[in-house]
This record gives sequence, C-alpha cells and structure tokens, in this order.
Amino acid sequence: MPTATASSGGRPKPFFPKTDAVILSSKHEPQPALPQSVWPIYDPENADKPIEPWNPEVEKNYYPSQDDEYAPSTAPNAPLGNAGQYLRSFLTENERLRTSMLWYYTRDILNEPEFLSGLQQKANLAQESSGWDFVVIGIQDLNYYIRLATVGLPLAMHPRGESLCAHTIAQPHDIFHLPNMMEDWRFRDCPYAKAAGIRAYAGAPIRLQMEAGERVNIGSLTVISKTVQEPLTKLQQQTLARLADWVAADIVQSARAKRQRERRRISELLSAAQSEADNTGWADIAMKDRQYALHTVYELETELSNEMRKVISDDTRYRASVFFNHDSQLDFVSFKTDLGLLRDSLLQLIINAIQNTSEGIITVTITVQPDHQQLVVDIEDTGRGIHPDDQKRIFEPYEKVGMHSTGAGLGLTLASNFATLLHGSVNLVWNIFYVTAPFLTSTMISALKDADNYLSEAKASREYMSQLALLTPPETHKGQSTDKEDRISSFFDRQITNPPAGNDGLLTPPFDPNTETSAKAGSVASIPSSITISKPMALLVDDNNINLRILQMYCTKRGLPYCSATDGLQAVEAFAKQQSLAANGEGTWIQLIFMDLQMPVCDGFKATQQIRQLEKENKWGESILFIVTGQDSQSDRTTAEEVGADEFLVKPAPVKVLDRNVVRHFPAFKVG
Repeated sequence: MPTATASSGGRPKPFFPKTDAVILSSKHEPQPALPQSVWPIYDPENADKPIEPWNPEVEKNYYPSQDDEYAPSTAPNAPLGNAGQYLRSFLTENERLRTSMLWYYTRDILNEPEFLSGLQQKANLAQESSGWDFVVIGIQDLNYYIRLATVGLPLAMHPRGESLCAHTIAQPHDIFHLPNMMEDWRFRDCPYAKAAGIRAYAGAPIRLQMEAGERVNIGSLTVISKTVQEPLTKLQQQTLARLADWVAADIVQSARAKRQRERRRISELLSAAQSEADNTGWADIAMKDRQYALHTVYELETELSNEMRKVISDDTRYRASVFFNHDSQLDFVSFKTDLGLLRDSLLQLIINAIQNTSEGIITVTITVQPDHQQLVVDIEDTGRGIHPDDQKRIFEPYEKVGMHSTGAGLGLTLASNFATLLHGSVNLVWNIFYVTAPFLTSTMISALKDADNYLSEAKASREYMSQLALLTPPETHKGQSTDKEDRISSFFDRQITNPPAGNDGLLTPPFDPNTETSAKAGSVASIPSSITISKPMALLVDDNNINLRILQMYCTKRGLPYCSATDGLQAVEAFAKQQSLAANGEGTWIQLIFMDLQMPVCDGFKATQQIRQLEKENKWGESILFIVTGQDSQSDRTTAEEVGADEFLVKPAPVKVLDRNVVRHFPAFKVG
C-alpha cells in the first residue's frame, strides 16, 4: 500500500489513490462561460446555407496533394468567374461517423473544468511555439465550430460554413498551412480575411482513430496572425500536430473518467436503494392489506399470460413453449385469494423456468386438493435441471446456479416470500437429469412420431379432458423481421388430438404448395348464404406448427371440416383450388378462414388481398375471414379492415371468443 510521511507520532498515514484522478488540477483560472448564442457571424447572408456534401472531386479540386508535406498548402487553379467569392467548407468524407464519435466523446465536455484548464495550457504552448498572435482549440458539430480554449480571442460559437477551422477538419493533410492568405484565391475574400483582418493561418486536426485504423477529425488546434508570416518550420508544424494529438488523448481520457464516475454513482445509488429495500421494502409489502376476492382459474391464467407477454415479447432469447393445464371441473370452481400477489409469486417461478429452458416445454398445471382447502400450481420445465448441491440454496437471495445465468438471483426468493404472505409455500418437488448422446436423425424422427401417436391415444381416453392454454415464441424466418412476430399465442380447448377420418375430420387433404391451381373463368356458382350454414368449411393458415395444430383441434371439436396452409402463398393456392372445385360441383366451398399475419413467403395481409381479388374476379362470393394474430396495433387493425378481413382477433383467443365470432357470421353454428 502506498504511504505518506506521518504528520504526527511517526506513524505512516495511508494514501488511497482514486481511479478517476487522471487529469491533474491546473493552476490557471477557470475558463469563462461559453456564449449560448452563435457569435461572431462574419457572413450573415450565407449563415443558414446548408453545408455542401463531400464528393471525390472535392479533395482533387480544393485540397490537392503536395510533394513536401511541410510546405505551405498548395492552392489549386481558381475556377472561372470566381472573383469576389471564397471557398466555403464541406461535410467530411465520414461525416456520420465523425458526428457520432464527437457526441460520444465530448457530450457535456463543457462541464469538465479540469479538462478545459488543460486545454488552456496547450493553447499557451502552441502560441509560444509558433510566435503568432492567436490560438484556437475547438470542436465542430454538424452546424457550428465551438471554441473551447483560446489565446488572444474570446470563446465563441460561429457558423461552420464560413469557418477556416472547418477546412482544417475536412482536408486530408496533417497540417493546413496558409502563411499568406492573400495569395490564395480560396480565402483572400473570405469573411475572416475581410472582416477580421486575418492574414496567416495554420491548423492541425484533432483526430480520433478507430480500431480498424480509420481516422476521424472532430476538431482542430490552430494558430492565427493578422500579418503575413513566414512559413512554420518543420519542428513548429510537428509541435502543432503533437499538441493536437495530446488534446485528442485528453478528450478520450476525460470521457473514460466520466464513465467511471457515472458507474460509481450508479453503483452507489443501487447500493443505497438495495439497502433501503432490505430495511423497509419487504416490511411494507408484508404489512400491506391483502386484497382478497373470489377468482377463477381462467382469470389466473389470463393474468399470467398477459404478464408473460411483457417478458417474452421482442426477446429472441426465450423460445420455450408454455402450456397452462387444468381439469375441466375447475371451470366451475372459484377460490378466494389476493390475485395480484398470487400472480406475482407464480410469475417469478415461470420466468425462472423460461430463463433456464432455452428451447423446450414449460407446463403450468393448476389443481385443487380433494379437501378443497388448497390450490396447487405445479410448474414443470424441460430445462437443464438443478444440481443436487445447489438445490438447498436456490431460494436464497442473489443465488444463481450458473455464473452466466440471467437475472439478479431474486426470482425464487420473491416467489417464496410472496407465497408465504398468502399462507402458502414454494417447494422444489423433484428434479430429473437427462443423459444426451449422439443419435441417428432418421431413428429419432421415427421415435418422436411413435411417441406423438402414443400420447395422442392416451389423451383421447381421458373422460374429462383438460383445458389448455398455449404460449409459443415465433419461428424466425430468414430475411424477415421478427419485430412483429407472434410472441405469445393462446387458445383454450379440451385436448390436442389427431383429427379422425370421416366427414367430421379433414374433408380435403393438405394441398401441395407446388401444385398449379386455376379458377375457371365464367363460373357462376358462389358460396351459399352463411345464415343457414351450421358447419362451414374452414381454411387454417399459420406458419407455427403448434398454433396450426391448435386450430385444427378447435375445428375437430366443433365438427368443422378444414384444410390447412403454412404460409400466405399456400393459403391462396389452396383457396383457389378448393373454390374452383366447389364452383364445378366437385367439392365444398371454403366459407371460413383463420389467417395469421406474420408468415414467410407471403404475409396475412397480402394473402387476404389476393383471396378477395380471386373472389371478385370469379364471382365466388366472399368467405368470412378472421385475422388471428398476437400483434395488436391500431395500424394492423386498420390494414386488416382495408384488405377485407371480417374480424381481428388477438391471441390469446379463448375458445369462447372463437365461438362467439363464428356464431356472429354463421347463426346456425352450434357449440357442442
């Protein structure tokens, strides 16, 4: 540990260095405040004129290369008709990157007094090295050049277009050197020469360098004289360039120190907030009166679904499917509890399962004990499991079973505490670890098919089939944005089963999307009136296999014949083929369509437009079309109405909502 000489008693006094003490205090007086208004303006007629963009010809025509890098800047040939005009500045070649880096490194830099005092020292060194009258160190934003430190001139902010320093920043050389501006057609008529009387100018850009090597000029260090000067020597120019690089290093270091201070401040705030929460927060929650009322299982599932949508939405890390399952007898059971507190307790457990199940299934099963005294919620996931050594500490605050686990390690603690307030508890019931090994793809596919068939048959044998709610993340398709993907889709129904053969099942097989279809022109047959139809044939369109299976299950339970498609293009082709057959008396009309929105190849809006166009061209009459999506926005609702949709349903869509909307358009439709 570093020590200092003892002040008394001969004992060493400890010294603790601070990590952010990177810029030494300056002996100079504090800098005056920067003017808030733009001043001076030497060319008011062009002050608001836009800055011209950079193009490859700018460097060739206005900033030509020179054989001797330390010689005065070469003036190109003057264009014809240029008398009385001067060269205004241009945007830089990498202007977007330049302004981005300028903002990152210099935001709030005027509130860094130590940094500004250091700039003043460098300005004094530049003046002593060159012997010229004035020195300016400044930065340049999109519209203005801002003086941060000066010698012989006031601090100011003036328009970029007329500024000489803007040329130093735009030109490609290390030094922009004009010992006699009267001999250079570009600047002899500029406002600084005419109005301010400047005759000599030399500037070095303040440069930052990207990791890839690209240099970005954010400002300049310049020396100025009101008299014509001898060219600066090689040593003087090198000193000017090194001082500019020193300024750039100070800017980076100042930004780094500021970030360190901000991190420490945030850490202190979090520590204080946590301390306050530990002392009073939990007590406030515990003392708060419970809001007990009668609730149903459906209300609890809806609350959890809505809250989970906020967590899962727009987060591609979470791809597990979440199932809600309860016995159908619970539809008629009410329980008395504080629904908000129960929801918060269960939500922490479900989120923990989602975070630890990258791709798999999470099942939330709600049951009531035989004595009707306890509500039991089982949450099972197919995640990685919990090691036996970690099982005893999972409910402790800030404990995480993996160093890379997401979250703060408070979820299970909060869940347990919330449950305690409801006179309940949270327990780890069992934990299964699965052994993985290499396998043959064909063998695994066959085994999965057998397992699926077996489970379907087992479920079909249940006398009371359970209500089911499904939450699934979207499938990401190449070339398609996932911003509007259906992150949560939910349907409530009795059971998922394979549709039986016969008239109550799939009347027409799934259509091949590669099959060419065409509607016969001049067909006069059209869809029968929906008033008398009790079992309309449905077209189900969804790119998510699980959601499509749920729709198929709904149609099977309601006795609706259906055909399916997995994208908008398949849907249009299937619709055209089936309606053509029906028009010729060879098939059943498609009278009801469930259309998803976000799909590959062709989305739901485009598919709906094409279907309505086919109906109009062939005089088939309009089918009833429901948009069913997890993305609820007013713009989508408006577009759905414009393209011809009859209803706009938002997932999760309970079976009662589906039934109600089907009955609205098909009064003869019977539920049961």
